[in-house]
Amino acid sequence: MGNILEFPSNTVAADALRNNLVRQIDDLDDIYDVLDALHGKMHELEKQCNEMELSYDQELGRYADKVGTENVEVQFLGYTSRHMVSIDADGENFTLTIQEDMFNED
Repeated sequence: MGNILEFPSNTVAADALRNNLVRQIDDLDDIYDVLDALHGKMHELEKQCNEMELSYDQELGRYADKVGTENVEVQFLGYTSRHMVSIDADGENFTLTIQEDMFNED
C-alpha cells in the first residue's frame, strides 16, 4: 500500500490560525512600542521647536529695534511665526509688527 496523506482536521487548521494570530499580536505589539516611542520623541521635538521659535521671535524683535525694521534681512522673516510683515502700497517700505498675544499660545 502507498503512503496515505491525511487532510488537516479542524483542530490542525484552528491551531495554525491561532499560531498565526499569536505571531501577529507579537508583531503588532512591537509596532505599537515603536509608535509610542516615536510619538514621545515627536512631542519632545515639538516642544523644543516651540521654545526655539519663541526665543527666535523675541530676538528678532530686539534686532529689528536695534537696526530698524527696514534693515532686517528678508531671510530672517521666513522663520518668524509671531511677526506680521506689512508692505506699503508702493512696495517700498515694510513694517515688522510683533503679535504679543501669540507669545502665550505655545
